[in-house]
Amino acid sequence: MNARLHDYRVLWRAALSHTARVDSAVVRWGAAFIAIVVCLAAWLDQGLRAALVLLWCLACAMVLIIWTWCFIPGAVELGAPANAKLVPGMRRRLVELACMVWFAAIAGLALSSLADIGPSAPWLLWIMLGTIGSALHAAGHGFGAPLMVATCFGAVVLGQVPATLHAALSPPWIAALALLAGAAIVVAAGALFPEAGERHWRMIERRLRLQPGPGKADPLLQGFGGARVKRWYAASLRRACARRDGRGLVLHALGPAHHLGELSAGLGALAAVLAVIAVFTTWHDGADAATGLGWLFGSLLLIVPMATTLRLNGLVAAYPAEQALVRLAPAMPGTAATFNRHLARTLVLQAFKAWSLGTGACLLLAVLGTGDASTLVRVASICCLTLPLVAAPLRNHAMRSPLPFLMPMLLLAASVAASIAIGMAARAVTGVPAMPVAALASIAFAAWAVRRGLRMVDGSPFAFPAGRID
Repeated sequence: MNARLHDYRVLWRAALSHTARVDSAVVRWGAAFIAIVVCLAAWLDQGLRAALVLLWCLACAMVLIIWTWCFIPGAVELGAPANAKLVPGMRRRLVELACMVWFAAIAGLALSSLADIGPSAPWLLWIMLGTIGSALHAAGHGFGAPLMVATCFGAVVLGQVPATLHAALSPPWIAALALLAGAAIVVAAGALFPEAGERHWRMIERRLRLQPGPGKADPLLQGFGGARVKRWYAASLRRACARRDGRGLVLHALGPAHHLGELSAGLGALAAVLAVIAVFTTWHDGADAATGLGWLFGSLLLIVPMATTLRLNGLVAAYPAEQALVRLAPAMPGTAATFNRHLARTLVLQAFKAWSLGTGACLLLAVLGTGDASTLVRVASICCLTLPLVAAPLRNHAMRSPLPFLMPMLLLAASVAASIAIGMAARAVTGVPAMPVAALASIAFAAWAVRRGLRMVDGSPFAFPAGRID
């Protein structure tokens, strides 16, 4: 038994070492700080019992996040055919470890559900499907993406289910879901770690195709009429070269992303969502359900600018060869400080465009959902809470960053918490609404973060080629 536990410990560490590091001091202390603040708020509002259950749920959720986005990709790399031949029995241990960790986290959430504080049975099922779908997608399995899409639509449906129905379904279904979880993870683990063969090579090929890298087309450009998007990208590159557009050339150094093709695809998706909301509103004549659905889609659309900005931050180091050529262009500044400032302003402007697109879509959905003036103010305030994320691309791009998305997310969480605290304090003292004050505080935090980031960029080494320094 001790030998098996030793194997599990070695495989867990080896799998995490194949992906980005998650054991830095920022991650540990940042996650602990957020958990303490949330649990203290629950203690003051609902009592000690609710705070303890919430802490237990947060711990289980953190295990699921690490399992889904860190352990599974690394474990799939460990289970490559060459490694499987060199280390007999490793695949069996990986399957066992993946099943045990996932089932322990799901069982922990199920136990918290029995306390009438944790997630209900439908939301527990949604968590199960979402984590399994994300793991399959990260491993390159073809069933992962459809399962993730179904999970997203499931969140929309569950958001409209009355709370009484959630409560009615929870007690008898928790035990059934526990049994279903055991069977589901065994089947999923078998799909995650195939015993070599053609299926394994197809998964590797699909996984490599989904990962952007030097000389590779962006995965987003492979859909939505990829050939037409590439023609648009080539035309925009020719125009930028002919006009000696320094800002456009800097963006082209990040690959075929964040240009007309991607923006057109995003606008098309947003237009489809808006059409669905408009038809729904017309059928129901401004019913309360339409307003609630508009709020739901509005909150989901906030993911668009956040994901775009984080992806923009991660793409900076994806094309080092092209970036070396861009430095030789006549339109590029020659000194490090001037070039870094030029790059930083371009990235911030691009991130602000993405935020403006998401904010405009949220406000338009609120209008279509028959929202009044107070609703529009609340939606605008929520959008302003995400504004500090536009400063995410302002960092030392010459240094290699293993987690370019984690630090901005932690800083955004701290900014949101501080802004809401300022808004609540202002409401307690003066009686003004909390959300507008929190929005103004977020705008101030965003201005401070951008100014601080620009100063840091001025003193950094030459940004291109990015990620060249360990």
